[in-house]
Amino acid sequence: MSDFFLNIVEDEPQALSPEKVWKVAVIDDEESVHQATKLALANTHIMGRKLEFLNAYSAKDGLALLSAHSDIAVVLLDVVMETPEAGLGLAKAIRHDLRNFHTQIILRTGQPGYAPEESVITDYEVNDYKTKSELTRTKLFSAVYTAVRAYQNLTSLAAGREGLRKIIDSASTLFQERSIAKFSEGALEQINALFNINSDGIFCVSSAPKNPSPELAQYLTQHKHVDLSEVDNDFRVIATSTGYRDLFGVPLQQIPKKEVRQLINRALTTKSHVIEDHHIALYLDTPSTWQACIYLHSQQDITDKVDHEILKVFASNIALGLENTKFLTQLADTAYKDDVTSCYNRNGLMERAIPEVIDSNDHAVLYLLDIDYFHEITEALGFEYGNRVLNSFADKLKDAFPSDAMIARMHSDVFAVIVPGHGQPPIKRLIEHCSNQPLILENGDALRLGVTIGLSIHQEGTQADTTPESLIRHAEVALNKSKEQRRGSATTYDESLDAGSLERLNLLSELRRALSSNELELYVQPQVDISQQCKVVGMEVLLRWHHPILGNISPGVFVPLAERSGLAYELDLYVLRHSCSLVRQHPDLPPVSINLSAMSLDRGELLDDFASIMERFHITTKQISLEVTEGCLIKGNSALTNLQRLSDAGWDIHLDDFGSGYSSLNYLLRLPISTVKIDRLFILELKKTQHAATLLTGIIGIILNIGKRVVVEGIETQDQNDFVANAGAEVVQGFLHYRPVPFLSFVDEYKSH
Repeated sequence: MSDFFLNIVEDEPQALSPEKVWKVAVIDDEESVHQATKLALANTHIMGRKLEFLNAYSAKDGLALLSAHSDIAVVLLDVVMETPEAGLGLAKAIRHDLRNFHTQIILRTGQPGYAPEESVITDYEVNDYKTKSELTRTKLFSAVYTAVRAYQNLTSLAAGREGLRKIIDSASTLFQERSIAKFSEGALEQINALFNINSDGIFCVSSAPKNPSPELAQYLTQHKHVDLSEVDNDFRVIATSTGYRDLFGVPLQQIPKKEVRQLINRALTTKSHVIEDHHIALYLDTPSTWQACIYLHSQQDITDKVDHEILKVFASNIALGLENTKFLTQLADTAYKDDVTSCYNRNGLMERAIPEVIDSNDHAVLYLLDIDYFHEITEALGFEYGNRVLNSFADKLKDAFPSDAMIARMHSDVFAVIVPGHGQPPIKRLIEHCSNQPLILENGDALRLGVTIGLSIHQEGTQADTTPESLIRHAEVALNKSKEQRRGSATTYDESLDAGSLERLNLLSELRRALSSNELELYVQPQVDISQQCKVVGMEVLLRWHHPILGNISPGVFVPLAERSGLAYELDLYVLRHSCSLVRQHPDLPPVSINLSAMSLDRGELLDDFASIMERFHITTKQISLEVTEGCLIKGNSALTNLQRLSDAGWDIHLDDFGSGYSSLNYLLRLPISTVKIDRLFILELKKTQHAATLLTGIIGIILNIGKRVVVEGIETQDQNDFVANAGAEVVQGFLHYRPVPFLSFVDEYKSH
């Protein structure tokens, strides 16, 4: 059964008593679902009534609830409760045992991909089926709103007359259409079927209601630019049958046939139906006072064929159907459009733009464009400024692509463009257009933005899956590949990317399992003071993964994977917890230092989580230090703020890999860094050029002279050790003294000395 139902009332809707309610039963074994549903629909009114929620937490209790309350309008029913099909059993009992055919059943499940058999939906007259993740507030309201209307209609009728039965039978076809034009075409067809006549006709509708709700009035004026003061005579033909096809889209007052125009105007003026020999003008007036008229002309005299009572019922229901369709059209506009740019959003791209292009073209290309480092704009200048940038960027895309391209904003700073045919702009020129030409904002500011691009191709006659979902997924895979390789590049999807993605996905799954099962092992590489006979003065904690099947997996593989997949923070918490546990067991060890990723440093909950772990193991910040890389320092203001808060809380901050990236001596002056670890690249260059020795000596001197500690990494030979000692460095780390070893192995060695 469809989401949409034919609404049949015997008279115009009356204001309902405030004491009356629509009863909605929530039958689900999760308390959170009950709370979320009630919160989402709080203070909701439908046709003048509030919603009253009745709750049950099992199919058994749900059956008792429905037995006690025969006037429940809607059941939001979980499929999987005490058994995997408990909800389906209850649906069957509602229809077969309780003989309740009016209550509307909406099945819900928390298991994506699960769907009941079609026979279940038809046999038990299930009115809708959704996964819980689908039911956003808007979609939940729409589903309940439609179901309540259907319940109200069904309970107000005694299905006794054949004419009414025909209307009900036609409902599932007519009201499946979300498009106002298709709905109207269906109404023209159904009136012929209802009275067994053969006629041609037109459907005229006002551009706006005369008496809209404040919310609808605001929507029409702001989003549709409708002048509500000029709607009295603003009618337009929105549907026609074959005989009047040339009138489609024509304003009412421009209909060339005078007798047609006059008959319609008469019905609209008198607000009543007009039936004369071969003509019918059916007047429609919705609760929001959308006005409409269905005009029909037949070669035969239809006066005696039309049952006036049935016609009245039909007109009332078509009017309510018109209201519903208009309402859903407005919801669809909201659901498919991006609020910031007015382009399509992800839903609009998937359900409207891509289907429209690939249904009518044998070749199309989908582009995903990611604005490089957009977060720096919002962090520095605010989200309002960022929105202006997004709007200007959308305009730039309209200039860069052909006029028949469709543009969507997927999320944040990622845009999609679907281009039909073979007229796509060359990638190099596209990147140059977006990157080299400055973006001019409304206030005159000029910005240069880099873009990274992923592409997927729709080509008929190939084996490739080119559904909207697959095109988007393929473009996302290609975009991620571009971002991994180099910002400012473009990648076109091919199947080899999927193979790599599947391998990464499997490895990511294994990494999650390894974290939960404590499979990752802590190693340490000691740091020694070469001025004190190589005394161990600290230890850097390193993470190693020995997979039971795959063997040793390099940190160079699983750490970047964790960062790309949002697991970096969990990885850092894992290292801190296990380090604290080992330090707690062996308190006499030298201080340890752990690496903190840029993603973790950007987390708002970082300090609270770290403090909680330290308190749990009774460890102080004097026993564990934090190492951050230069990449953290360009992450943004939130990362720098967290760095300062960590220092204020007593944490010792080490700058790791100094010289390998965005090195700036300015960091050393303005950031709370106590120790600088000089990257091993400087050591490797010592044999290649004398300038490397001069530079390294100078850097060590500068760092020491501003009161920071120095640790030189990568010491593998005695000559290197002697050089940095002569340059003034005291603490070194490298294979000459210690290779990385399991934490507990070092503990045994350390205590034996």
